[in-house]
This record gives sequence, C-alpha cells and structure tokens, in this order.
Amino acid sequence: MKKNQIIWHRLDNLMYNIKQCAEKITHMNIAGLSPSDMEATPAQLAHLRGGTRNAGPLDA
Repeated sequence: MKKNQIIWHRLDNLMYNIKQCAEKITHMNIAGLSPSDMEATPAQLAHLRGGTRNAGPLDA
C-alpha cells in the first residue's frame, strides 16, 4: 500500500470509531444517562436494549 492509502484507511477507521462512540452517547442520552455515568440502572439498561422487560440479576 502507498503511504497515502494507509493514511486514508486509518482516517476511515478513525471516523468509523468516532461515529460508533457518538451513537452510543446518543443512546445513553435518550435513556437519561450522561456519558459520565459509570453505572446504569436495570431500567436504563433495558431501555438501551430497546426493551422494557423486568430486570434480572444479570442486568445489574
């Protein structure tokens, strides 16, 4: 690969990773979490998964 191709490939990967992070933060905000929250309640986790089922021991 030429040096330019490598740089563009890495830039594409970086942009993809930034987009993924932005989507996660957006979903956290929709669920009422801020990106600084380290722990989510079982109800918030269920919301992130798109469901509203009762929380089980694995949800904590």
